[in-house]
Amino acid sequence: EHYGFIEEERDVQGMIKESTDGLRYFAPVSQAPWLDNWLDKNPIYRIGPKPLVNGLLYTAARLADYQKRLAEGTLARAKVDTFIDKYHGLRDVHPDVADSNQLVKWLMLNVLAGGDSTAGALRPIVYHLGKCPEAQMRLQSELKTTRLSVPAQWKDIHKLPYLDAVIREATRLNPAVGLMFEREVPTAGFHLPDGR
Repeated sequence: EHYGFIEEERDVQGMIKESTDGLRYFAPVSQAPWLDNWLDKNPIYRIGPKPLVNGLLYTAARLADYQKRLAEGTLARAKVDTFIDKYHGLRDVHPDVADSNQLVKWLMLNVLAGGDSTAGALRPIVYHLGKCPEAQMRLQSELKTTRLSVPAQWKDIHKLPYLDAVIREATRLNPAVGLMFEREVPTAGFHLPDGR
């Protein structure tokens, strides 16, 4: 189901702003994690992004609508299972692990983070292919000769060596997550098994 951002030409339910505010906070905090205790986890005065209420409400509403249509027998199945289909299937198989709260948490990851990381991965691929027409033509040739189904299936895509090389090189040059992750090293330093 579409969020409606493009159709309505606006930030529907403030989800983009919510996500952007969160990233602005987590960028410096991921570099200096101790700041989080002083800011967002401050017991006296909290300074941090607002809780992700809009995304949570949107996700819970989509799940409730899905479950209602499923119960009524009016759920139109897509050609390919969506995340909500797969998560709901897990709930049927593992109700002790995948309860409604867990489904909302999993779906929240798709709603709030999915677009940023997907766009972050695709952007450098498109950019570098645009800068290197030879690579673009070679990739197009590989894709045409493979005759992929629509939508393409993982069992076919993961066997394409040039596509794999393009994705790996683009993400090496421009990682989707541009922030450095915290690294905790013992006071005496860290030594690899070979002694370095």
